[in-house]
Formats: sequence, C-alpha cells, structure tokens
Amino acid sequence: MQADFSRRTFDSLKHFSAVLAQQGRVQLDADANEQAAILLYQLRTTVADLLGQSAAPAEAPGFRIDPRPDHAKITDLGISAGRLYVDGLLVENDRPTSYWTQPEGYLDQDADDPLPETGPFVVYLRVWERLVTALQDPAIREIALGDPGPDTAARAKVAWQVAWCAGQSGEDFADFLRSLNPEPGLLAAQAKHPGDTDACHLPPEARFRGQENQLYRVEVHTGGRAWTDSLPVKGFSQTLHGATFKWSRENASVVFPVVSVSGATVTLGTLGRDSKLDLDVGDWVELLDDASATRVADDVPAGNRPESAPPLRKVVAIDPADRLVTLDDDLGEHCGPGSDPDLHPFLRRWDHLAPADSEDGAVPLVENTWIDLEDGVQVRFEAPPRTSADVAAGQGGTYRRGDYWQIPARTVTGDVEWPRGDDGPRPVPPHGVEYHYAVLGVLDANGTVTHPPDTFEPLFRQGSNPAAPEPPAEKPKPAPEIDAPPVAHPTDSVVFAAEKAAGATAPAEPKAVSPAPTPPTGSAGAGGNGSATAASTATSTHSAGAAEPEPTSSVVRHSAEAAEPDPTSSVVRHSAEAAEPDPTSSVVRHSAEAAEPDPTTSMVPTSSAVPEADDTSTSPTTPNSPEPSTEPEKPAMPQPTTPLGDHLTSWLRTVVPGLWSALVAWLVSLGLPSSVTDAVAGLGNQVIVPLVLAVVYALLRQLEPKMPPWLTRVLLGSNRPPSYAETEADHALG
Repeated sequence: MQADFSRRTFDSLKHFSAVLAQQGRVQLDADANEQAAILLYQLRTTVADLLGQSAAPAEAPGFRIDPRPDHAKITDLGISAGRLYVDGLLVENDRPTSYWTQPEGYLDQDADDPLPETGPFVVYLRVWERLVTALQDPAIREIALGDPGPDTAARAKVAWQVAWCAGQSGEDFADFLRSLNPEPGLLAAQAKHPGDTDACHLPPEARFRGQENQLYRVEVHTGGRAWTDSLPVKGFSQTLHGATFKWSRENASVVFPVVSVSGATVTLGTLGRDSKLDLDVGDWVELLDDASATRVADDVPAGNRPESAPPLRKVVAIDPADRLVTLDDDLGEHCGPGSDPDLHPFLRRWDHLAPADSEDGAVPLVENTWIDLEDGVQVRFEAPPRTSADVAAGQGGTYRRGDYWQIPARTVTGDVEWPRGDDGPRPVPPHGVEYHYAVLGVLDANGTVTHPPDTFEPLFRQGSNPAAPEPPAEKPKPAPEIDAPPVAHPTDSVVFAAEKAAGATAPAEPKAVSPAPTPPTGSAGAGGNGSATAASTATSTHSAGAAEPEPTSSVVRHSAEAAEPDPTSSVVRHSAEAAEPDPTSSVVRHSAEAAEPDPTTSMVPTSSAVPEADDTSTSPTTPNSPEPSTEPEKPAMPQPTTPLGDHLTSWLRTVVPGLWSALVAWLVSLGLPSSVTDAVAGLGNQVIVPLVLAVVYALLRQLEPKMPPWLTRVLLGSNRPPSYAETEADHALG
C-alpha cells in the first residue's frame, strides 16, 4: 500500500504472536503495523481453516447470482446482499446490487466491458485490500489539527469486484487463474556492489548514498512478460515489447488532490508540504481516482496481448500561485480520472527517469541485470525456476500490473534491508497485491446457476443454551414412598408410583429370552457399552426387541416392545398399555409392546438381534435366575455402598434436618407475641421443636426431587438415601 511507512516488518515465517511495547522506548509505525498484521494473519488463517477457501453464513448468504435475461439474452446479473468469507477475509455486500452497478466495479456498459449474452461462463469474485487515505475519505482527517490539516493514519479496505471468465466448471476457472500469472517474476535489491573490487577497499559509490532513510517502492506499471529481444513480436504492440515498471523513494505516498482537469492543465488543491514532498518540472506523475485505482486489479491472462496501462505524464510547467500544473500531453479522456470530483481524483508522483521513447512513461522491465535506481540502490528482476514444460527457454517471467516490492534503505548501514543468501541478495516474489478468488456460480446455456458458494450454520443460535437438557416427554406424578436402592440421579430419592397403578390393561404375555452370561468387563461389541457391566449398573436403555435388563438396574427405559420391568428398578414409567409394575419398582417407563430386557446387559443397541426363546424360559424373577453379584464393580454412575457410607449418610440425613428444624423453631419463637410465648412456656422443647422438626423434615422430603443436588446436600446433609443390606431375619419374614 502506498502510504508513508518506515518499512514493512511482518513475516509469517517468523511465527511471531504479538508485538510487545517497552517502557521509555521510541514508538514506530512499523511495530504497530506489524501487530495489526499478526492479528489479521491469525484471524484469517483460523477462519480459512474452519470454513475452507470460501463459504457464506446460512443466515446471510451474500453474493448469490441471479441472471437477468432480456429476450433470452443475459443483460445483467443480480448480486444478493450478505456476507462471504474468502480465504478468511470477510467480504460484505451491504445492499442488493448487480453486475453493472456493483459499488467498486466502475464498469462502462457502453465501452469495453461486455457481459456474455448466453452461457456457459463462470462468475467469480475478486477480493483484495487497497489503501484509503484522507484524500479518498475526508472523515479520516482530524479537523481540529487544521483545515486542511495534516493527515494521520491511513486505512486498509477490503475491496471486491464480481467478474466473469469463459468456462463451464471449477476446473476451467482454476486454469484461468493459472494463466493470469503463470510464472511470477522475482526481484532482488542491493546497495553495496563491490564487483571485482576488494571488499576492504570499497569505493564511495558502493553504498547507499542517500541523505535520509527511504522506503523505495518498485511497482509494475504495464503487465506481461519481461522485456527481451528474443520474444516474438506476434501478439504485442508495435513499440511495447514487454512489461514496464516505475519506482518511488517515498513508497508512492506523495499525492496531490485534483480540483479540476482541463486538457493538459491540472488544478491542484495543494502543491505539497515542503520541497521534499512537492512537484518539480520533469517529474513523472499519474492521474488516478477511485475508479482507476480499482481497475488496476483487472484480470488479463499473461499470454494475451499486453494492454498498455494509462501512460504516465511528465510535468512541464508549474504555476505555484494558482496551483496549476501543466503536463506534457493532453489527458484526452473526457470521462477519465479527474472528470468526476466525487471519485476523489489525485496526482501521484513517481521518481524514476523514463526513456525518451517510452510509450507508457515507465522503465522497461529487463531480467538478469542490475538496474540502477538512485544513490547506489539497484534492483534485479529474475524469472522463477521453470516449472512448465511448455515455456520457451528464452521467455522471461510474468509480471502483473500493480505488483510491487518495498525496499528499506538506511543511512547508518549504507545498505538496504533485504534477505540474503549464499550468492548475495535473494530474489523474492512480490510483496503485493495479494488477490483472492471465489467462484460464485457457473451459468449454463439455459441460464441456470450452479456451483454457488457453500454455506455454514452458526454454532449457537440466539437464545439457545447448549448446556441445558431437553425437557422430559412427560412429567412423572408423585407416588407413595417405598424403600428403594440407590438411584442413578442424585435427586431421585423420592419414589414415584406409576400412572394408573390400578385398572391398567395388562399386555399380552411377552416372549422371554435366554439370559446371556455376564462378561467380567464391558466392551464396545454387541451387548456391551464400552464400560464395566456390573450388577449395580445405574442405567439401562433398551430399544425394540432388546434383552432383559440387569436385575439391580436403577433406571430402565423401554422402547417399542418392552416387557415386564426389572424387579429392583427404581424408575418405571407406564404408557397407555403398560404391564403391571413391580412392587419394588418406583417408576417404570414402558412403551406399547416391549420385549423383555436382558438381565446381563446394561445397554443393547437397537441393531442387535436377540433370538427368541420358548415361553418356558426362565424369567429374571424366578428362583432359578442368577443372583446379583455382591462384589463391588465400577457402575456407570458410582454410588458409595459401604457400611460406613450408609451409616454416615443416615446420620447426616437425620442430624442436618434436625439442625435446620431447631433453627426454624427458634426463628418462629422470636416472631411469636409475648402472650403466646407465656402461654406455652415450658412446652417449647416438648411440643414446638418436635412439631417443627416433623413439619420441616416432611417438607424437605417432599421437595427433595425438585431440588438441585447442591441444595439437597445443604438441607438434608446428603442427596443419596442410605441403603441397607438385607438380613436373614428380613429374608425369613419374606
């Protein structure tokens, strides 16, 4: 970008993550610009890794192409509003537009910008970043510094243009991109060039001799192949035999706002701040505006005839009083740069000396030779290593219009800052402009658009909470409390009876299945769930035709054909045609006609096939069924079952509610009037405290299923009811 920078320091190969300022140090523009470049590189790389080369958000898919035919001929292309990410860059179209009215296209429908009347052809998006200064956007300037005051910082803007090329597939578009710059040329720079002279006795001219530090900019003016005498004349103009370049010692940042243009006379808004940044007779200038600046990005294959860029003009006279500048030739174009003040026209100064017979006012681009710029600074263009077999040995590299290199020159070292290799300065590709492309669609002969950009959904929608569980299908109804073993969920200590416990229609007798032997540890194979399947497994989820659940399973969820529930299941929910619930089961979840679950499996996938057994096979409730194992194994949700844990749980669930009851009783007594307290004097400990204890404890037990685990621990001391081993006396009593 053509701004007044000191140098360009960002290098992605160094993998810097941040620029860290130090106290008491000089702050430079290069440090701040490198920090911005680091963040942009990280952000855009992340987005590109996540979304790919190009993608649009599904809720705002931008740049959708809509052909607009007129009598079977395509006359325009509609472009939808929205967003699109291209190589990680956010590209936005604020409002619906079209091919001819796109905001930064500046296309002339009556000139040389035709649109194919019929398909097939490829419509694509070209994206790059361009510089915007206070000349293009006056709001950037701080008016408090003066009117007109000095400009401060510049801006980088993501620019985009919708274009087309011949082709009918993505492969054709890839071939088109390769033809734009098939062999990008390289450049090396130096200031010290001893040649055959002893390096210890360098002549004075063998160094950078400038009086100030500079940032040189070498930019391609007319694109094409390098200038060589061996190139065929066919396909080229009569006098232009190759690419040309221009250079500036101020990074092309010396510009002058244009007020009006009349023939060869240009009226400027200012002639510069000082003698170093002003205009002199003999300078080469370029007349630009917003339209011409964006048209630099036009895609022209290198093999085609190179179109000469708008010629640079030479200053022949200056009138400082009226700020009039006379150029060497009439600008000619009645609607070119300078004719529309709304496009912010300006003159840009270049510092090269063009040959007298130069057609475009630039310097011929010749490879494999050192070209002098000024004050000892030299550049050398080189072709890249040959990779295409069809490239003639005598042809040079390809150079695209607008490609540039930045060369910092420093007076302290008397040299330029440039990467070096074993053979001296290393040739490098252009520092810019970096273009990004995305296919927007392929129009066939019928005008149908295919291959639109991919879309992606947001990770989280507005108002959604990914951590919140889905609400249950039905709300369980409270049931009388019965003894139950520990349950899977820590708050499921209150037992609920099933709906319609009496009067429910019993289902048909289900077919039993033969119990399978319990493996010592679970696996991911058939009948396993990848974890240990112990007798104390907390949850079993069955699908249609699943095997029997484990006898001590705490939760059994039946699907389409569930049979009778597990005797010791803690949760059973009945549906319309539920089987008779087990007396020891708190809640059973049945669906319509379920098969009997397998007692040895904690979870059976729906795809597992279970062979049928005859109706006389053993049920898990018969005496012949295997007794649950008493050895402790790792359940799906481990619960403490040791005697010490049960005793401690019982103590906590007794003492903690008692303490809360005592506190409530004390608070109640504080709020009673003195007449009441005098009447019940002496009965507080005998009546009030036990009464409050009973009420509080009953209330807490009733509210326990609705309380979160942490609140259950605070109010009841534990969120798990104790379980007690069955004694011989209990077994004898039946």
